[in-house]
Amino acid sequence: MAIARKGKLIVTKIMTNTQANYTDNFDPAIYLNDYFLVAPEVEDIFVAQFIIEAIKKMPSNLLTLDFGSGPVLSAEAVLAPQSREIHMCDYVPVSLDLLRAWVDDTPKAFNWAPYIKMALKEAGEPTTLESVAQRTTEMRRKITRLMHCNALSETPLGDNAIQYDLVVAESVTENVATSLTEWIQVMRNISSLVLPEGWLLICVLNDGKGYFVKEKFFSCIDLSNEDIRQGYLDVGYDPDTFYIETIASPGERGYSKLTCAVARKFGSPA
Repeated sequence: MAIARKGKLIVTKIMTNTQANYTDNFDPAIYLNDYFLVAPEVEDIFVAQFIIEAIKKMPSNLLTLDFGSGPVLSAEAVLAPQSREIHMCDYVPVSLDLLRAWVDDTPKAFNWAPYIKMALKEAGEPTTLESVAQRTTEMRRKITRLMHCNALSETPLGDNAIQYDLVVAESVTENVATSLTEWIQVMRNISSLVLPEGWLLICVLNDGKGYFVKEKFFSCIDLSNEDIRQGYLDVGYDPDTFYIETIASPGERGYSKLTCAVARKFGSPA
């Protein structure tokens, strides 16, 4: 199939949402080099700003889960100061290997310093080399668990029956679901990991059919802001705490908008 990218017509392979296809065709190292080897872009800054504003409404000392994190650590640079621990999980084993390489400070670990510097800048903190080094140390200290997860399972962490004050899922829910009905079930599955009165923060790629990683195109469902709002309500979140924001994207990666949303889960019935 031919798809336009960066003003050109290129031949690409369409990857469906099936887990086997995704695991076989998604290369986390290529993804890092395609999306994060350059300096932080407008979308990265938008997500950082959204998380910074969202966690101002949350208590400190959070137990935080980055669900479906892939090999990416940009959110952790923002989340670390307000988290007592950060757990990360992904479906693709190589993603966890790349995360472990960074946490263990191995020589071949990806360089997240530009994104850590961005997180500091957006939070209004010093961006000196020393400040970046201190945040790096804090992130490595607070990232205490790397786990396998499956958003399509009603027990997404398997036997790890843990609930969190905050669950973050960036570019996850729309990628694993193949329909709106399945997306709501994915939201329900992930929400099972959120404590009563805890928070769920998601970011989704929308206004498109999916996203490119080099010449490969990975499909995802397109969600409207109303779909997202209703999804939160359907799985038990307080509408008075729901907040959503969207930014336009260049479109060359297969989608033209990026949306982030957050809300607090209702507490347990009395």
